[in-house]
Amino acid sequence: MTLEERLIKADKLLSEIEHTYNLRWWNYATLGTSLETADLNEEKRKIYFDDSLFEALKEESRKEGNYEAKSRKAKLYLHQFYINRVELDNNLLKLKNEIIEDELSSVSTIAGKEYSIKDLIAITQNSLDSYMHNEARKRLEELNERKEEKFIEIIRLRNESSRKLGFKSYIDIYFYGLEPNICECIDFVKKTIIYYAEEAEEWENWLKSSTNSDEVDKALRKIQEELRVYYNVLTPEETFINILKVWGLEKLLTRIHIFTYKDSPNKKHWWTFCQPINIPDDIRISINELNPVEFVETFYHELGHAIHCASIEKNEWIFKKEDLFTEIPVSFMANICSKDEWIEMFLKIKDTSIKEKIKRVSISRDPVAILSRCLDFLLIVKLYEEEKNPNKIFGNLYKRIFGYRKQGCSSSKKWNFEILFAEEPFYGLFHLIGEIVGEKILDFLLKNYGNIFCKNVGEIIQNKLFSPGNSVSWTERVNSISPTMWEFHPN
Repeated sequence: MTLEERLIKADKLLSEIEHTYNLRWWNYATLGTSLETADLNEEKRKIYFDDSLFEALKEESRKEGNYEAKSRKAKLYLHQFYINRVELDNNLLKLKNEIIEDELSSVSTIAGKEYSIKDLIAITQNSLDSYMHNEARKRLEELNERKEEKFIEIIRLRNESSRKLGFKSYIDIYFYGLEPNICECIDFVKKTIIYYAEEAEEWENWLKSSTNSDEVDKALRKIQEELRVYYNVLTPEETFINILKVWGLEKLLTRIHIFTYKDSPNKKHWWTFCQPINIPDDIRISINELNPVEFVETFYHELGHAIHCASIEKNEWIFKKEDLFTEIPVSFMANICSKDEWIEMFLKIKDTSIKEKIKRVSISRDPVAILSRCLDFLLIVKLYEEEKNPNKIFGNLYKRIFGYRKQGCSSSKKWNFEILFAEEPFYGLFHLIGEIVGEKILDFLLKNYGNIFCKNVGEIIQNKLFSPGNSVSWTERVNSISPTMWEFHPN
């Protein structure tokens, strides 16, 4: 059997495994069913621990003269082999399961009422009650401290497996074949810190002076509460349908299915999220409205995933399985909510001062959130390099990035929970890159077409960004819109 024939067989099996997992995960998140993965992991092992296929892929990736698509396919598969040979380690799986079970079973009591970890996070993000906000933050910090050693052990196990595969650390495996590489990402983050530090200080001062508040989080929630009246009249699902029609992408409406917590008999929805069940035909979005101002932007963020997945016109599993630069189209969609055209069309606001306030509290344009993503990324890089307790490293990085603050963190630090729960150590980095590059794409289209709500824009994002899937790198896709679009710097 040739390598191509073996890959066709592997592609079919991996597609079936992923479909089964996606459906189980959806039921787990929305219905509260158990998430069984042991049988799927065994099926994946049959593919990823096939040494002869592994060696054949390594040889294929080294061959000169291969046409680009063939070489790209081999490298994409090889990346999956490396990652899965690390992540399917039995000791690592056991440890991750212990942490997840602990997260799910953890209950904290505040004022006589019990709260899950997801409840606590929702309180820190949305509650205007200072007592509840501070108590929830304390409980999250206590839960994270309890698990610190386990998190460090996960890093150690990943590094150990990576070294056995010939890499210096897990970072090198994670970024294998990605553009930009790890060194370019570190450089990008350092430039971003310099670029946004002054803006972040000015933004925090504006929040506090606008609300006569000494606390940034409290000030932000106050402004969002002021804006609630404009968002309460909005039906986000209808705006989405209207935008797809304007873009000429109505066919996607049969592929994207939106569910609310009301559709679930036991209300197990945790958050607003997108779950592809079967790309491109069955893409699902779960909606859980908390703070309507943040919700709309979060909903559009998930719509970016949905539109992207529903647009992929590739049959092979490996080309449907995007890398984390998929946060680019996601941020493109989220950033639409802070543009004048969207605010005027859907919120019916003409008042310049209100429009400016909406833009300034936009999640995707929050300079403090951008700096926090930078901090998370540099922290994780250090942790994988040094395998040490994060507290001292975090403290030093925090002073370096948020040195303008007179006090400590203004919000609960959840880096370890988010990293492990999503199982994506560099999740924040790709959001950061997505937000900045997505904004560049949006500004370019506005400048060249004068309006983002037209069929020309729909054709460009569909044909150039989404439909190629991972058969073309994100660098090439972004540059296909404009040759200088992918300039890897923050401004």
